[in-house]
Formats: sequence, C-alpha cells, structure tokens
Amino acid sequence: VDSLASEFTYFPNPVNDQLTISAQTNIDDIVVLNMLGQVVSRQSPNSLDCVVDMTKMLTGVYFVQVSIGNNTRTVRVLKQ
Repeated sequence: VDSLASEFTYFPNPVNDQLTISAQTNIDDIVVLNMLGQVVSRQSPNSLDCVVDMTKMLTGVYFVQVSIGNNTRTVRVLKQ
C-alpha cells in the first residue's frame, strides 16, 4: 500500500463557501456525506487540486471522502 498516494491537504476548516483539496497525486473521487450518511456532493476531478462548492449546504458537520488510487480517506469538515 502506497501511503503517500493518499496524502492530501484540505482547507479551510471550518469552511464557509468553498473547500479546497490539494494532493500530490491525481484525486480520483471526492464524495461529501452529511451526518446521516447521505451523499450531498460527488465529483471526479482527476486533478491535483479541486474545489468543493459547499455554499448551498446547511451548517453542520460533513464527511469528505477523498479517493486517490486505491486509497480512500475520510476527513471531517465543519460547514459554518
């Protein structure tokens, strides 16, 4: 397992409008889930940098699943 492939940074957190995700390797998929586990956003950027528009999402906690290669990591993001 290549742990470096799943390394990425995301900012800002808490987020108001847009969440920026940057990685060293192309990001395959980004899925945003709400607290109920429902998919509220999904995109396949296939690039190193990606912006997730969270403008219309309600205030609260979201889980952002970032898939790079065969690795998927989930981070917790607070929407203000």
